[in-house]
Amino acid sequence: MADNLSQFYLVQLSYTANAWFDLAEWARATEKPSAEERLGPVERLLKYFGGWIAKVDCDHNQIKGKFVGIGQDDLVAILGFPSHKQALGFKIAVAAEPGVKSIALNPLLPMEEAVHAMRDAGNARTSKETSYAAPGRRGSGP
Repeated sequence: MADNLSQFYLVQLSYTANAWFDLAEWARATEKPSAEERLGPVERLLKYFGGWIAKVDCDHNQIKGKFVGIGQDDLVAILGFPSHKQALGFKIAVAAEPGVKSIALNPLLPMEEAVHAMRDAGNARTSKETSYAAPGRRGSGP
Protein backbone atom coordinates (compact mmCIF):
# COMPACT_ATOMS: atom_id res chain seq x y z
CA MET A 1 0.00 0.00 0.00
CA ALA A 2 2.86 2.40 0.76
CA ASP A 3 4.76 3.95 -2.13
CA ASN A 4 7.56 6.47 -2.67
CA LEU A 5 5.17 9.38 -2.10
CA SER A 6 3.88 8.13 1.26
CA GLN A 7 4.45 10.02 4.48
CA PHE A 8 5.00 8.07 7.68
CA TYR A 9 4.14 9.31 11.17
CA LEU A 10 4.74 8.21 14.73
CA VAL A 11 1.47 8.56 16.63
CA GLN A 12 1.58 8.76 20.41
CA LEU A 13 -1.74 8.71 22.22
CA SER A 14 -2.93 8.81 25.81
CA TYR A 15 -6.39 7.79 26.97
CA THR A 16 -8.47 9.27 29.78
CA ALA A 17 -9.36 7.18 32.84
CA ASN A 18 -12.89 6.82 31.45
CA ALA A 19 -11.55 5.44 28.18
CA TRP A 20 -9.48 2.83 30.06
CA PHE A 21 -12.59 1.92 32.06
CA ASP A 22 -14.60 1.43 28.85
CA LEU A 23 -11.82 -0.67 27.28
CA ALA A 24 -11.52 -2.87 30.36
CA GLU A 25 -15.30 -3.35 30.47
CA TRP A 26 -15.39 -4.18 26.74
CA ALA A 27 -12.62 -6.77 27.15
CA ARG A 28 -14.33 -8.30 30.20
CA ALA A 29 -17.76 -8.48 28.55
CA THR A 30 -16.52 -9.79 25.20
CA GLU A 31 -16.26 -13.58 25.02
CA LYS A 32 -13.01 -13.58 23.02
CA PRO A 33 -11.70 -10.00 22.71
CA SER A 34 -9.16 -9.58 19.90
CA ALA A 35 -6.79 -6.93 18.61
CA GLU A 36 -8.49 -7.18 15.21
CA GLU A 37 -11.83 -6.28 16.78
CA ARG A 38 -10.29 -3.22 18.48
CA LEU A 39 -8.35 -2.18 15.34
CA GLY A 40 -11.38 -2.37 13.03
CA PRO A 41 -12.81 1.09 13.80
CA VAL A 42 -9.33 2.64 13.68
CA GLU A 43 -8.55 1.01 10.34
CA ARG A 44 -11.86 2.29 8.89
CA LEU A 45 -11.01 5.84 10.03
CA LEU A 46 -7.51 5.53 8.58
CA LYS A 47 -8.93 4.28 5.28
CA TYR A 48 -11.26 7.30 5.13
CA PHE A 49 -8.15 9.52 5.18
CA GLY A 50 -6.22 7.25 2.78
CA GLY A 51 -4.03 6.01 5.63
CA TRP A 52 -2.91 2.69 7.03
CA ILE A 53 -1.06 1.14 9.95
CA ALA A 54 2.50 0.52 8.83
CA LYS A 55 3.83 -3.01 8.72
CA VAL A 56 7.33 -3.00 10.17
CA ASP A 57 9.75 -5.77 9.21
CA CYS A 58 12.45 -5.91 11.88
CA ASP A 59 14.60 -8.68 10.43
CA HIS A 60 11.48 -10.61 9.38
CA ASN A 61 9.64 -10.42 12.70
CA GLN A 62 6.72 -8.87 10.77
CA ILE A 63 5.42 -6.37 13.33
CA LYS A 64 1.98 -4.99 12.44
CA GLY A 65 -0.32 -2.81 14.43
CA LYS A 66 -0.32 -0.59 17.42
CA PHE A 67 1.55 -1.04 20.66
CA VAL A 68 0.25 -0.34 24.14
CA GLY A 69 2.78 1.57 26.22
CA ILE A 70 3.67 1.18 29.85
CA GLY A 71 5.21 4.64 30.09
CA GLN A 72 3.94 8.11 29.32
CA ASP A 73 2.08 7.08 26.14
CA ASP A 74 -0.76 4.58 26.27
CA LEU A 75 -0.49 3.73 22.59
CA VAL A 76 2.12 4.18 19.86
CA ALA A 77 1.96 3.23 16.19
CA ILE A 78 3.55 4.06 12.87
CA LEU A 79 0.93 5.23 10.40
CA GLY A 80 1.14 6.07 6.72
CA PHE A 81 -0.79 8.77 4.88
CA PRO A 82 -0.59 10.16 1.36
CA SER A 83 -0.10 13.71 2.66
CA HIS A 84 0.17 15.91 5.74
CA LYS A 85 -3.41 17.11 5.10
CA GLN A 86 -4.87 13.61 5.49
CA ALA A 87 -2.68 12.98 8.56
CA LEU A 88 -3.92 16.18 10.17
CA GLY A 89 -7.54 15.25 9.40
CA PHE A 90 -7.03 11.89 11.11
CA LYS A 91 -5.39 13.55 14.13
CA ILE A 92 -8.24 16.05 14.52
CA ALA A 93 -10.88 13.29 14.23
CA VAL A 94 -9.16 11.25 16.96
CA ALA A 95 -8.42 14.26 19.19
CA ALA A 96 -12.12 15.24 19.08
CA GLU A 97 -13.05 12.04 20.93
CA PRO A 98 -13.67 12.58 24.67
CA GLY A 99 -11.68 9.48 25.66
CA VAL A 100 -8.46 10.80 24.13
CA LYS A 101 -6.37 12.80 26.58
CA SER A 102 -3.60 13.66 24.09
CA ILE A 103 -2.38 12.72 20.64
CA ALA A 104 0.88 13.62 18.93
CA LEU A 105 1.54 12.89 15.26
CA ASN A 106 5.18 13.31 14.28
CA PRO A 107 6.41 12.97 10.68
CA LEU A 108 9.12 10.36 10.17
CA LEU A 109 11.86 10.45 7.55
CA PRO A 110 13.69 7.44 6.15
CA MET A 111 17.28 7.33 7.45
CA GLU A 112 18.67 7.95 3.96
CA GLU A 113 16.74 11.23 3.70
CA ALA A 114 17.85 12.22 7.21
CA VAL A 115 21.51 11.64 6.30
CA HIS A 116 21.08 13.86 3.22
CA ALA A 117 19.49 16.53 5.44
CA MET A 118 22.49 16.28 7.80
CA ARG A 119 24.85 16.81 4.86
CA ASP A 120 22.80 19.81 3.68
CA ALA A 121 22.89 21.26 7.21
CA GLY A 122 26.65 20.83 7.42
CA ASN A 123 27.11 22.46 4.03
CA ALA A 124 24.79 25.35 4.93
CA ARG A 125 26.62 26.02 8.21
CA THR A 126 30.03 26.21 6.54
CA SER A 127 28.95 28.07 3.42
CA LYS A 128 30.44 31.54 2.92
CA GLU A 129 27.01 32.44 1.55
CA THR A 130 25.30 31.94 4.94
CA SER A 131 28.16 32.20 7.48
CA TYR A 132 25.64 30.93 10.06
CA ALA A 133 26.72 30.53 13.68
CA ALA A 134 24.26 30.63 16.56
CA PRO A 135 25.19 31.94 19.99
CA GLY A 136 26.81 29.38 22.25
CA ARG A 137 30.03 28.79 20.38
CA ARG A 138 33.03 30.81 21.49
CA GLY A 139 33.30 33.90 19.41
CA SER A 140 30.08 33.34 17.45
CA GLY A 141 28.24 36.34 18.90
CA PRO A 142 24.66 37.29 18.03
